[in-house]
Amino acid sequence: EQRYIWLSLTTNRCEFCHSKDSSAQIYWVFRVRCCTRCLVEKTISQQKLLKEGKISKTIMSCLPYIHPCGYRLYWHADILKAQQEFDNLAPKEIASWVLKKHQIAYKITHDAKIREHAYNHQQYQNGVNIGHQIDHDNCTRRAGMMLKELGQELLCDTTNLQKSSTYREWEKVFDPHWEEIMWEKWRVAMKKECIKTNNLKKGLNIKDKKYLIFGRINVMSSQQGSLGRKSFATAPSSSRNTMRDRGSTSRGGSGRKPVRYRA
Repeated sequence: EQRYIWLSLTTNRCEFCHSKDSSAQIYWVFRVRCCTRCLVEKTISQQKLLKEGKISKTIMSCLPYIHPCGYRLYWHADILKAQQEFDNLAPKEIASWVLKKHQIAYKITHDAKIREHAYNHQQYQNGVNIGHQIDHDNCTRRAGMMLKELGQELLCDTTNLQKSSTYREWEKVFDPHWEEIMWEKWRVAMKKECIKTNNLKKGLNIKDKKYLIFGRINVMSSQQGSLGRKSFATAPSSSRNTMRDRGSTSRGGSGRKPVRYRA
C-alpha cells in the first residue's frame, strides 16, 4: 500500500534513469514509474519468450503483464524469479505453486485496474485529458519493444531509428486498433531502414520481400493474411506507393483471379 501511495505522489520522474521524461508513466501492474525507454529495457515480450522457448507457458500464465496494443509484456525480473522458483520445485509441488501464483497475479491485476481507473479519474478532474495520450503511448511502447527485438535480431543498435524520417512518417498514423498485419508491415519497414542506416550486409529475407511487394505475410499463427483496403489506406504514402507500383493482390476462393487494389 505504501508503494502505491508513493507512486501516486511522486512527480513525472523515471525511478530508474531519474530523468524528467514526459513519457514517464505509472505501471500499476509492475508497481513502478518509469519512462518508455526504461520500460523497454526491463520488460520482455511474450513473442520473444515463445520464440526462445526457454520459459514454459505454465510460468507465463502465472505472471502479471501489460499489453500495449495487444503486445504482451512481462517484467523481466519477475520472469527470472519465477523460473528459479519453478526449477526448485518437486513434481508434486508444481500444481499448488501454479495455483498460488495465479491467485497472486489475479489480485495484482485486479488491484492495478482499480488504481489506474482512480488515478485517471483524478487526472481528468484536474483538467488533464489523457485519453488520446494513452493511445499514443501504447503505440510507442509496442514500437519501442519491437525495435529492441529487431536490434537483437540484426545485432545492431536501433535506438536512433526513432529519429529517422521513416519512423516519424509511420508515427503519424499510429493506431492502437491496428491489426497484427499492420504492425508486421511496420516492422519490415523499420528493418529495411535499419539495414540501410547501419550498412548491414544482410538483407531482407524472402518473406519480408514478399510482404513489401504484395502486402502478404505469415502473421504469428503462420496463416497467410492479405492487406485489406482499410489497412492499406492507413499506411504511410511511401508504403502505399510501393504496393501500388508493384501491385497488391488478394486471393478469394479457389479459381478466382487476383484482384488489383486501386488507390
